[in-house]
Amino acid sequence: MRALPLALAFATTPLAALPISAQDNDFRPRTNFHVGASFVVAKPVGEFDDFIDSGYGLTLEAGYQPPSSILGVALSGGFVIYGSETKQVCFSQTVGCRILLDLKTNNAIVFLGLEPRLMFPAGPIRPFLDTSVGLSYFATTSSVEGTQSDEDFASTTNLDDLVFAWTGGGGVLVPLGRGDVSLELAARYHGNGDATYLREGDIIDNPDGSITLQPNRSETNMLTFRLGVRVALRKGD
Repeated sequence: MRALPLALAFATTPLAALPISAQDNDFRPRTNFHVGASFVVAKPVGEFDDFIDSGYGLTLEAGYQPPSSILGVALSGGFVIYGSETKQVCFSQTVGCRILLDLKTNNAIVFLGLEPRLMFPAGPIRPFLDTSVGLSYFATTSSVEGTQSDEDFASTTNLDDLVFAWTGGGGVLVPLGRGDVSLELAARYHGNGDATYLREGDIIDNPDGSITLQPNRSETNMLTFRLGVRVALRKGD
């Protein structure tokens, strides 16, 4: 993480030597508001890496960067699924197993943060640095649905925990065409601190129908790698 800001600062040096007005206006968005979505791969680090494997998810953001300013702000949120289990169960003792259900359990992290960002407002390649403060929500949820249906009709949160979180990272934005649509590549460190959570196999089904939880508590820091698209909003969108 120490090397990332230095690398991005080095990459922005040629652009920093030019006034904003001298940069290529063909790559300047036509408005200063944007929305974006990214596919995310999460890699636990430190103590968290001893408990879980990688996860996958999505992020969404909406932001604003004033004209001719390198400072912008965004509201960013997303989720990562780091474990999932599915097994077939009988509908009930009275109906028996003539009707089967899929019992699905997902282990997820949902995060939300307010994100200041440093980035040049124009140019064919736009490196950026960002940070955020917000919350991370760890939850393990079980739900049931028909074996031939994707619609849940009952669900339960088995365990959850809400913690303060911060992030820091950076990446590059590559405008496509005239700059209204851009490709975004980024990496981010998530400092979640200690949290209580469940992994795959941490819910034990007992013979009498009850369950036993085996929760874990540890540091839950992770790296996320994002590939996504950002779209500048025109007036009236």
